[in-house]
Amino acid sequence: MKFLSYALLVFLTVSPGEQVCAPDCSGVDPGVRVRDPTDITRYYICLDVDGSGNLLPSSDSVQCPPGEFFNDAHTLPRCDPIEDTPEVITTATCDPCEAHCPEAGMLAPHPTDCSRYYVCLADGLAIEHDCEAGYYFDYKTGMCSEDDSYCYQYCDPCKPHCTHVYQRVPDPYNCTKFYLCTVGGSVSFKCPHQMVFNAESHLCEKSVNCISNCSPKVSGTCV
Repeated sequence: MKFLSYALLVFLTVSPGEQVCAPDCSGVDPGVRVRDPTDITRYYICLDVDGSGNLLPSSDSVQCPPGEFFNDAHTLPRCDPIEDTPEVITTATCDPCEAHCPEAGMLAPHPTDCSRYYVCLADGLAIEHDCEAGYYFDYKTGMCSEDDSYCYQYCDPCKPHCTHVYQRVPDPYNCTKFYLCTVGGSVSFKCPHQMVFNAESHLCEKSVNCISNCSPKVSGTCV
């Protein structure tokens, strides 16, 4: 997606995005599990935490047992063996670090800054906006609010995000490495001959700038 950083006056009706890459607790009962849209082997639990009737997903997703995926086709969603459902291999997921703009007029949360959001335009363009100081973008209502309960918090830029099997994604810590996406996971590969992984061509190449978005954590040393 292309973003416009300059001011632009747009006459259109805006509404919150319907395809946000986040767990959806709407229309389910308290305690029900819902799929993690970024990983077919994980799920969230929905609860009414304050008695308001509004369900919130758990802060962290839950991992299914090894060799299983979360199947929400059941009346009560559960984890099922992957080998019993081969079509799960073609199940697509979404990248939480990309702003999703299915159509013009939609509002999309900024992947890493809850005080910002995007107004989607045509042709893959979007305008970045800031909420007022002390306000946060509520991706459920599409409005800026003092309540940060619905702050978009699902993007970890230092984690590889797969959207389909056999996809190749960059290693955020090392530009000479990449991940091959598998069913419910990924496998690390290293480019040969000091080549760099090109995120656009998805190949190891020589004439590519080395860009690593994250730095390895350094553990403290006891003296």
